[in-house]
Amino acid sequence: MRVLCVHPGPLMYTRIFLRLEPLGLELVAAAVRRAGHEVALIDLQVERHADFFGWVERWRADLILFSCNYLANVPEIVDLAKAAKAKRPQATICVGGHSASFVADALIAHGEGAIACVIRGEGEAAVPLLLDALETGADLASVPGAVTSGGQGPAPGFVHSLDDLLPARDLLRHRRKYFLGVLDPCASIEFSRGCPWIARFAAPGPSTAAPTG
Repeated sequence: MRVLCVHPGPLMYTRIFLRLEPLGLELVAAAVRRAGHEVALIDLQVERHADFFGWVERWRADLILFSCNYLANVPEIVDLAKAAKAKRPQATICVGGHSASFVADALIAHGEGAIACVIRGEGEAAVPLLLDALETGADLASVPGAVTSGGQGPAPGFVHSLDDLLPARDLLRHRRKYFLGVLDPCASIEFSRGCPWIARFAAPGPSTAAPTG
């Protein structure tokens, strides 16, 4: 199958101080390729929406994967998903990333049929299973971590060791466009995942405290 991985456009600070390579999406793309599928990646932090629609038309992807790490990118992702679905109705469109995990139902609802599912948890573990489901015609709601309009799959899976993950950096076409302050250009590396501190989060309310670590 053909998979197009998409990182959304820049936020204000990514224009002036911090613009990091889409490392998470590079890792997902590597997992897709390792599973035997064709994959392309476009980063809209450094490319244009017109470039994305060019890929949609030329690449003829079976699966379009959006990464949503920041809630501020949700409107853009929803709009792009709808437009991509209109241009290529046969493509399945999914969204992942940690912010998507928190607003999965809202993404499905606002997608109005364009977004087939949201993947909660680690994409490297879920996306190969998602591709298996697409190939066999299985219900996407059966995929661990998947949220669809028809229901949710089993609990998300996780990767066993970060040492097994190598990002598909060769898929980026603008490697020198990423910077962190005066570190220009720069690359990213991941040593661990998760918060090392004890943290509790709760919905705000008149008597609710939500200490964080």
